[in-house]
Amino acid sequence: MAARAALAAAAVVATASATLTPGFITYDQVKGSPYKVGYTERAFTINDTPTLLLGGAVHPPRLARGDWEPLLQRARADGLNHVQIYVFWNFHEQVKGQVDFTAGTRRDLGGFLQAAGDAGLFVNVRLGPYVCAEWDGGGLPLWLRQEHNLTCCRCDQGAWETEMTRWIKVVGAVIEPHLAKHGGPVILAQIENELHSQPSDPYVTYCGALAEAMGWDIPWVMCNGASANNTVNTCNGNTCGADGAYADTHASHFPGQPMGWTEDWSWFSTWGAAVTNHPGPFMADNIAAWFAKGGAHHVYYMWYGGNHIEHWAASGLTNRYGDGSNLHSDTLPNEPKRSHLAAMHAALAAMAPALVAAPVQTRADAVAVVPCPPSVAPRQPLCVNGTNGTGNVACEATDPQQHFNYSGGVNKTGTIAYGGLCVSGACPGMTNVSGCAPLPLVPCNPNDLAQQWTLVVTPGSTSDDALEARDGHNTETADWPTRYGDGSLDVSPAPKSMRMVNGANRGCLSGWSKHATPGVSAAVPFTGVAACATGWGTSVMDWDPFTQPPLLINSASGGASGAKCLSATHPVTAPVIAYEYRSGNPTAAVASFVVNTGDDNHIKLNGTTFFMQGGSTTFLLADSGSAPPKVLFNTHAVAAEGIPCNRSYTPLPAATNLAGWSLWWEPIPGMSGSVTHHPTPIEQLNLTLDQTEYLFYTAEMPMSDTNSDAMVNLTISTVQASTFTAFLDGVYAGTVEDHTKGPGPVTLTLPLPAATRPQTLLLLSGSLGIQNFHGACPTDFRKGIVGSIKFGSVDFTAPPEGWYHRPYLEGELQNASAANSSVPWTPLSESGGIGRPLTWFRATFADPRPHLPPPASGNGSLLLDATALTRGHFYVNGHDLGRFWTLGGLETHYYIPQDVLAPAGQNNTLVIFDELGVFPGAVASSVKLVLGTLVLPQPGMACPV
Repeated sequence: MAARAALAAAAVVATASATLTPGFITYDQVKGSPYKVGYTERAFTINDTPTLLLGGAVHPPRLARGDWEPLLQRARADGLNHVQIYVFWNFHEQVKGQVDFTAGTRRDLGGFLQAAGDAGLFVNVRLGPYVCAEWDGGGLPLWLRQEHNLTCCRCDQGAWETEMTRWIKVVGAVIEPHLAKHGGPVILAQIENELHSQPSDPYVTYCGALAEAMGWDIPWVMCNGASANNTVNTCNGNTCGADGAYADTHASHFPGQPMGWTEDWSWFSTWGAAVTNHPGPFMADNIAAWFAKGGAHHVYYMWYGGNHIEHWAASGLTNRYGDGSNLHSDTLPNEPKRSHLAAMHAALAAMAPALVAAPVQTRADAVAVVPCPPSVAPRQPLCVNGTNGTGNVACEATDPQQHFNYSGGVNKTGTIAYGGLCVSGACPGMTNVSGCAPLPLVPCNPNDLAQQWTLVVTPGSTSDDALEARDGHNTETADWPTRYGDGSLDVSPAPKSMRMVNGANRGCLSGWSKHATPGVSAAVPFTGVAACATGWGTSVMDWDPFTQPPLLINSASGGASGAKCLSATHPVTAPVIAYEYRSGNPTAAVASFVVNTGDDNHIKLNGTTFFMQGGSTTFLLADSGSAPPKVLFNTHAVAAEGIPCNRSYTPLPAATNLAGWSLWWEPIPGMSGSVTHHPTPIEQLNLTLDQTEYLFYTAEMPMSDTNSDAMVNLTISTVQASTFTAFLDGVYAGTVEDHTKGPGPVTLTLPLPAATRPQTLLLLSGSLGIQNFHGACPTDFRKGIVGSIKFGSVDFTAPPEGWYHRPYLEGELQNASAANSSVPWTPLSESGGIGRPLTWFRATFADPRPHLPPPASGNGSLLLDATALTRGHFYVNGHDLGRFWTLGGLETHYYIPQDVLAPAGQNNTLVIFDELGVFPGAVASSVKLVLGTLVLPQPGMACPV
């Protein structure tokens, strides 16, 4: 496509005058003057100079505005040269036509781009408009459901594409001044997100055309799914560089494109579940594999996750987001992981000039550093040699005489040929080939049924890699592995290179080369070594060297020999291999990644000896092709000593802490006033419009169908991530919830006392967020009561008096979180010590900043200790800092950013809405402001890596 060619060559614009060095370029080097951005198959380029891009994701709405600058400076200090952001449509346009990019707030998109540039960071902007991101509705505004003719999202439909185009142009106008062609930091943009479609989908073409129409003169990407021809396809996941994963197939699927990894997941947390914290060595191993195989771009998703303010968390998501990232959600470093990965960034930056100057290395290009020790070398499967009349020989994937071409296709008859000879299934006196060693090569005869092979799926097989070959007499081989590095199965009728492998008891076909050229009979080298059962006490049938760990071949007696490779020299199976990046200039630096898939070992490479733990990767850099390399980094060598890593919570001084407690009980609404009446319950979002999490449902509940001594189940048809708090005749009766992440339907059951008379039922429905999944579309979003509601067996979905609905809490309507609210607060000392559900609490506190380190230090954070509370929201000086929930005691401390504090020397106001009820005395004595810090572990204890 012309657009791709233009990007690959980089659009011609005025460029900065600075001379750039290939390898690792930062925005500081081009800041302020127009420059061009492009790419080759090896790397992205700045002014035609290749550079690695090491990045981290941060989301401005999840970061306090006052934290932007210090966090971005810390990202640059950690060795990153770019940040990645999403733009959340529903955050900036909650009401159609009312677009909000207010300066000085979390919505200040232009201000964030400026701050990133000031920190020396490039920016990758992801526009969506669907973003997933564990964000409310996946970023799609709820008002889309009211658009006429909109029947689908992310589809080739006029109504959707009209709104998407309008929004992209609106946000594009904000981004335009910050583009590279204007000297700004924005060098990459993404259209759509994780689009699980086909490249032929007209919507994919539309996305590419919309991106090109923006005229930004920077590369556009599409991630984790279909991509338009003028965009760069990128990977999302934890193991994009693993054997058999994205890196191994990228070049064949997306020729001419650099390898980009847009999301290296740290993962999210849901209510009641522990934080996912991938160990530093695990992260480093996968990143090392990525760059060893030619990675050009990598982004931590997230580098800093931040927190969900207000109601913006997706279904089931906690207040903190990505707490297992490089930084915790309260801005404290996640140690020793952060320091370990920062050391890796420094090593990659040092290696970058050598990496980008050399071609991409695959596993087939790697060097076998440690072969199988001769004393424990495993017995090898034997392969048919392509010479008529010879016996089996040792399997070697690089031996062209062991490569045969299959001329047919799955469920089509064809021959398996080597030159002018064909493989025959004829075995005198045998019903299958298990006794033939080797399978005979005979002159090709199209009339010989024994030479006509058909590849068929094995009956009963549950995967596409269990196929067998049958000749015209139904003579068959054993199952043979056909999986490629990306897990796909090629069934086209073009010739395929394979190897005929025959062990002591059977013959099998193995090792298709996916990229055989149609019509070419010459053997195509196979990049893997497959294995078959060979009768020495093991049964290996579908081992795949790209997707499974190295195979332990046993001795004849079946005992483990300790050997972990199938071939003495081939890099696919050697226990220690090296990916060496040599530019071809013998005086140029050489960068190497040494991968040890075996046991702990002392390794010697090019004159340098070093120790490697099993499973680790070592980064080496030599000044030239003849110089001994220096060890820069090892993925498992974590330098944790002396690094504070354990959390400590210290209450602020009493004179600064919370004081002057008072409360106000949320009034229970009735069936009059500002309510909406309907014969049946109305789905919640139709009334709240996603402006509040809360909706009151009220109806007359019928008498139960059982005796007065029993408990009767109230059953409510709703969706996941929902809560209901029930009141009977104004008295609290119980609560029920589902806190799982998802949009699926659920039926919640709440036992209530049997009723001998009709009662007024009030249900406070609380949304724990709207789904963000790939199928997300506001036309499908649902919350609250979405079906029937029963009391015992009595269905009162449509009671005679109907249902009354009121959105919002009264405290929200009266702005109870504001310091000057007119809510009639009652001092705790006059409240009678009664704990009730739906209670608002208020306290004041003095300026805490004299007791806090500056945000830029990263050495401490202001937190609310909510251990004594149940579930609800908390506010500081009127700012809704999101939901709290102490479910399971897993999330008890909540971050208070310093930018929500009153001016220096003034008092601050904390307001808490607690849904389930807590004794006022417990609030006054236990709810505190604390300083969160990291401290050294106790003597004899170590930080978890």
